[in-house]
Amino acid sequence: GAEPAASPASESPERRRWAPDPAPRPEERRQWTAPTPAPAPAPAPVPGPTIKSPSGGGQKLKLDKHEQIDFTALTQNECLGTGGFGAVYRGFFSGKEVAIKKLFCEDGGNISPLQLEELEKEVAALRNLDHPRLVSFVGACLQPPNLCIVTEYMPGGSLHHLLHKAKTPLVLGQQAKLALQVCEGTSFLHSLTPPVVHRDLKSLNIVLDLLYNAKICDFGLTQSMEKTHISLKEGGNGGSPRYMAPECYDCKGKITEKVDVWAMGCILVEAFGGPLPYEETPQMAQVLNLMRFHRQPPLVPPWFTPEVKPMLAGCFDFSPETRVSSREVSEVLVTVTADDLERHGMDKRRTR
Repeated sequence: GAEPAASPASESPERRRWAPDPAPRPEERRQWTAPTPAPAPAPAPVPGPTIKSPSGGGQKLKLDKHEQIDFTALTQNECLGTGGFGAVYRGFFSGKEVAIKKLFCEDGGNISPLQLEELEKEVAALRNLDHPRLVSFVGACLQPPNLCIVTEYMPGGSLHHLLHKAKTPLVLGQQAKLALQVCEGTSFLHSLTPPVVHRDLKSLNIVLDLLYNAKICDFGLTQSMEKTHISLKEGGNGGSPRYMAPECYDCKGKITEKVDVWAMGCILVEAFGGPLPYEETPQMAQVLNLMRFHRQPPLVPPWFTPEVKPMLAGCFDFSPETRVSSREVSEVLVTVTADDLERHGMDKRRTR
């Protein structure tokens, strides 16, 4: 058989001295990466369901046969969350637990051009991106009004819920592992040719298994950076305001993969026990004022270690050109151990 893909550094035996696993570590859920058996030869290929693109360029979203899901084959259970696009449910498909992202349709089963564009982007991104730190694609249903994307289910919920709703205390090893895994997923996207920009990284879009292994989800705003940058007009504003880099608010702003680095910095602050970005500033207008006119980045708590603090400050460089890369952040995180964090007192919870 083929050689198995190398495990990322965050799962290597050396890294695992950070924190003993609560139970013998099961094989990580990669049930959807097995090669699909070749279909039996047919006299003529039957085209899969397609949805016309709103871009006017004649592009269509096409699915291979094994990616086409009949909505009646899905069992939809409880709702895990909602957004402007629709809702995400836990469910089952072919005996496997899955996440079902169902789009809201207008009366008559119509879908707006913007929804369609995001659906296209997300399916295209999920189909083409395969990495242990990204949720894996199962398939999609393209039969209105039942438009949905089906991905692997992560039973640990979101990092945001874990840290800010359940307020689960993490041991230092878990913090370091989560931080590195978020960075591994981001670095993978940025290492592609052309680089892929997620554009909506936030702790709500980091999902976990029961051992707190992290994966990035929600690729609705993801774009390939075909040129040197994505213009704001072409990319739209998108994103989640508190995690958005300053260039996203500049009408002449050039969107590059460095917008993900800023957002990733925010997530790493949270993972290491710090606050949400601009947590003490409730109004978005005030956040914008702090960022644009006072050039105040999100808080990097003063009690963070000397290794972690400058790395995070580098994520919040107001100039995208000199902002650190996700690979540079990975290179620092891979050396950080629970012992380093404890030596600098990061095991003691503080508010500031």
